[in-house]
Order: sequence, then structure tokens, then C-alpha cells
Amino acid sequence: MTTISHTPVLLNEAINALATSPGMTVVDATFGRGGHSRALLEAVGPTGVVIAIDQDEDAVAYGNEHFANAPNFSLYHANFIDLPTVLTQWQEKNNAANPLHVDAILFDLGVSSPQLESADRGFSFQMDGPLDMRMNQKLALTAADIVNRFSSEAIRSILRNYGEVPLAGKIANAIAGARRNKEIATTHTLANIIRNVLPFQDPRKKQDAVICVFQALRIAVNEELVALTNALASALQLLKPGGRLAVISFHSLEDRIVKHYFRAEAKGCTCPPEFLKCVCGKLPSMRLITKSPIRPSEDEIRQNPRARSAMLRVAERIQEG
Repeated sequence: MTTISHTPVLLNEAINALATSPGMTVVDATFGRGGHSRALLEAVGPTGVVIAIDQDEDAVAYGNEHFANAPNFSLYHANFIDLPTVLTQWQEKNNAANPLHVDAILFDLGVSSPQLESADRGFSFQMDGPLDMRMNQKLALTAADIVNRFSSEAIRSILRNYGEVPLAGKIANAIAGARRNKEIATTHTLANIIRNVLPFQDPRKKQDAVICVFQALRIAVNEELVALTNALASALQLLKPGGRLAVISFHSLEDRIVKHYFRAEAKGCTCPPEFLKCVCGKLPSMRLITKSPIRPSEDEIRQNPRARSAMLRVAERIQEG
């Protein structure tokens, strides 16, 4: 297994915002290379518990090797959309209270450095590799399937909806034209197709467009936004009253979902504004800990440029659902 270091983003900010303390049971819903899990283990101490999950088999293999001596740590190979099932399995294995409610849950939605820097995973155009982009390598659909099999209209929709890609239609048509001659199989091939069709003279604008296209394809392959929407609702139900939910996102689409969900749950009432009195009866279920996202310091960005776009939002459960 290739070992590539990964620096966790907003580490201290996330741990502090979750108000972790000894004896707590907490969940790291996106283990990665365990940077946040290590800090959580230190915060909850030997009487606490950290339950971690990751859909990437390489991450799970790393965790099983490097966290083997932590008796109060459990790691599961799963998508965070399956968090309720994972906690049920942990509860049954450990004879814990049923239903199990935890003190804190952390989501770090970023792609890890080992994923980005492994050419054979296909997440980055910086190195040439197969157009894969699956976080869970057991998934059937790959990025190559999308660019070679989907209609130009479907590709355009993916680029617009998941990457907010400029000239999405032009790029989709260029992809459809290129694949008539030869299958688009590698990251460099796709990146060059995108660059060649863009009218921008500034190479930075071209690179930004390529990044947006790769982001859109990755989100589509892994159904990331659907998974996030469902996972947030599950996480709320799995928290104790007073338990906190923290989410680190890296682009506006993710952050928008988190922001709207937190604000809706903190507001409660869903009646139209023109109603003079609430008739829905929906009570607030969360309290906003962060009114606006916490962002990395300039020092962190200097040390880890990939942290630049990170945004941390935190909310607290305030009642039984």
C-alpha cells in the first residue's frame, strides 16, 4: 500500500467546535488518513470512544494498520450515508445502549492527499492515470464511463450542476467529438481536450476550468451531493441532545447544502412567510454554533495550500426528533 502523508484541515478548529471531552462517544464519518481521528482519540481519552468510517478501501487498510493499538477505536468500510447501519453494528458488537446516540459527529468532505496523489485513482489531472475517480473502488460507474458513454446533453448537465463549469456545453460537445475517434481513457487526455476547446488565453483560467470539470465528474461518480444530503439528516437523529455536528466542505455546492440544512433545522417552522401564525408545528431541532463558516488561518494555508477553500460549519442538536 502506497503511503502518502495527509494533513488534516482545520484540525484544532473542528475539535474545539465539537466541544469534545473525556468519555465522549464521537464519530469520524470520513476517516481518510486518520488525522482527525487521532485528535478525537486524544480528546475523548481512554474512557471515550471513536467510531470511524470510510468508503475507500485504501483508507481502511491504512487505519487497520496504524490504529491497531487503539482499543477504543473502531473503523468500518462504508459510505457515510450508511452511518445508522454502522452505529447499529457497533452497538450490537459492544453491547451498548440501544438506540445508540453519540456526542459528536465530524464530516471532512475533502479528497485526501493519497487519493489526489495516486495516479491510478484518477482524481487529479496533475498526473496521468486512468479516468476512475471512484472513492469506493467497488462502485461500477467510473469517470471514463461518463465521458465515453453518456450523451453530450447528460455530460453538460453534470458539468453545470456539479462543477458550475464555464462553457459546459462547449466542453461536453468537445468530449463527444473526441471520443468518436478514440476512447478517452486517461486524465491527461481529458484535460487536454478541455484546454484545447477553451477560448481563454490565461492558462490559470484554463486550469480552473479543468479543475471544475474534474470536480463535477467526481461528484457524479460518487453521488456525493445526494449522499451528503441524506447523511446530514441521519447524523442529526444519531446525536444526543446537546451533541454537535461539524462539517468541513471544500466547494460552494457542498457548503450550500450544509448551510441550508443547518439553517432550516435551526428555524423549525416551514410555514410560508405570508402566514401570520405557525400552523406546521415544526420546532427547531438544532442551534447554530457557527453563523458563518470558520476558515483556515493564513498560517495554515501557507503550510497546506489545499486548505484554502475549506469551510467549517457546526450545529448542536437541541431536542429529541
